[in-house]
Amino acid sequence: MSFILPNIICWVFFCSSEISANPINNFLEARDAFRQGNEKKLIKVSKKLKQHPLYPYLEYWIIRLRINELKEKRLTAFFQKYPQSFMSQKLHEDWLHTLARKKQWQKYIETYKRLNKKNTDLKCLFFLAKSATGQLPNSSEAKSIWHSSSSQPTVCTRLFKLQFKNKILNEQDIWRRFRISLEAHNYKIARAALSYLPKDDLPNGWILERISKNPQKYFQLKPKSYGDKEILIFAIYKAALNSPLEAAKKLSTIEHLLSKAQRNYAWGQVGYMAALSHHKNALSWFDKVPTFLLTQNQKAWKVRAALREKQWKEVINTIGAMEKTHESKVTWQFWRGYSLLKKKEFKQADKILTNLSAYDNFYGTMSAEILNIEQKQLQSTSLKNPDLRQRILKEKGIKRALLLKEYNLRYQGSLEWDWTIKDFSDDELFAAAQIANKYNWYDRAIHTASQIEKQKNSLHLRYPLPFRTLIKKESHRAGIPQSWLYGLIRQESRFIVNTKSPAGARGLMQLMPSTAASVAKKLGIKYSKRQLTSPSINIKYGSEYLKILYNQFNHPVLATAAYNAGPSRAKRWQSTSRLAPVIYIETIPISETRRYVKKVLHNTIRYSSRLKEKSKLGELLIEPIPSK
Repeated sequence: MSFILPNIICWVFFCSSEISANPINNFLEARDAFRQGNEKKLIKVSKKLKQHPLYPYLEYWIIRLRINELKEKRLTAFFQKYPQSFMSQKLHEDWLHTLARKKQWQKYIETYKRLNKKNTDLKCLFFLAKSATGQLPNSSEAKSIWHSSSSQPTVCTRLFKLQFKNKILNEQDIWRRFRISLEAHNYKIARAALSYLPKDDLPNGWILERISKNPQKYFQLKPKSYGDKEILIFAIYKAALNSPLEAAKKLSTIEHLLSKAQRNYAWGQVGYMAALSHHKNALSWFDKVPTFLLTQNQKAWKVRAALREKQWKEVINTIGAMEKTHESKVTWQFWRGYSLLKKKEFKQADKILTNLSAYDNFYGTMSAEILNIEQKQLQSTSLKNPDLRQRILKEKGIKRALLLKEYNLRYQGSLEWDWTIKDFSDDELFAAAQIANKYNWYDRAIHTASQIEKQKNSLHLRYPLPFRTLIKKESHRAGIPQSWLYGLIRQESRFIVNTKSPAGARGLMQLMPSTAASVAKKLGIKYSKRQLTSPSINIKYGSEYLKILYNQFNHPVLATAAYNAGPSRAKRWQSTSRLAPVIYIETIPISETRRYVKKVLHNTIRYSSRLKEKSKLGELLIEPIPSK
């Protein structure tokens, strides 16, 4: 359904003659004045929009320009005027930064406690504020900020220095962050962690990138310190990805130089890297370490290596050695149930898989299929209280979000929307998802419906059906099920027509320009990049490319993996023997692609139900993956 913008605004926001005749341009003009620091122009334009639903943004911008010199009562007036609003949250954050700059630490602590959502830089400032008022930052939450492989805000460096000075963090914490940063390929953070070591113990962190590119070159390092040994371990396990036998041989010659903990970590990493490349010896290298001493990531890949080798007892035992918070996750409960089934322990397997079949995710669907539990067709459901939708539509935050979307400020609109719905009840979320769906804001409809705890009645909102005519036409032309196209588009773009990925993929089916150009040539269509924001062209090219991949691999799981990671990788991940599709998917070494394939196939099954297609479960989930 399409709408004409002025009609939407007037219907939702009760147009008044007092509102500017050109509110979009006025609003954007005010935003630009704020960005330029032009207070005079901002105030002038804001007078035209005093009755406008987005006026709180202009008030915020005016205050923000003078926040360093304003008295607190001016801010308090804004908080009282717009309580619990997204703009109040933003102003609270800005005020906290101002208090920190002024070193008004007690006031900072009081204000911070009133904040609804606390980001990392404000958390670091909070612990610094507590320290300035006599409380050391030694809580588990304060220490957890350090234990991250991601770059943290600059202000957190002050917190880290304080924690090391007061021996809240120690050398063990340095090496923990060093390792997890290397595992995440974040060499800059690994080097930063090393900088907290005493100068005499500081290894050469500047060679980390060079090691990652040519690890064997550094096998001849003569480790003299603990840090040198850590860097040599890094070189060995990096080599294990492509040359696992050579890496294992090198480790066996130097392991006597390592501490027991270092040996366990090193062999676990060699096993992990070998498992990523599906090497047959991965389990034997994992077995050099007691399973309970492996890291969580190493345990996860020991399970996956055991799945490839059909070692069902090893799968069950390794899952049992996981920390309880990890063991209880749906993923590992599914593989426990699956392995018990393979061991013909039907009673326990049935109990686990029956419980999982209630989940609306990949593993829930797999469990239902294994147990032959028929899933209900997805049907549209009405609100118990039809008046609720009108009440939600009148919510000021919802009004602002819809206007921002119509002003082509989708990102800002999404922030406003998400903030507004954060405390909604299930019924309110249902009504909000219906509103988003009505305004063709499918990504917010999906997101909102996904927050509903009793999800069964909202599944049709989680799996919307836009572009029906186009998808039906291209599905028929390419010989690809509509449900597969819908499942892929939902994951790729959430039905956002003009979205663009950091890598450059564009449009509904997130096509790279080079791929689109190749497909256009095959179809005999003159190509330009601008075509990719056209739903009809994007779906045409995307469905054709999916057809090419399906014809190449003759299996939808392989074709889906290839759509995300490329055909060469999808082929490389095949086994030398036929493999169950669920095991192929679980052992995809790239986590992004592994999640992607699970979500696309789960979406496909849901859409198959919604479209009342003949079930594709057998083809998607049971037909074995062919060998290489």
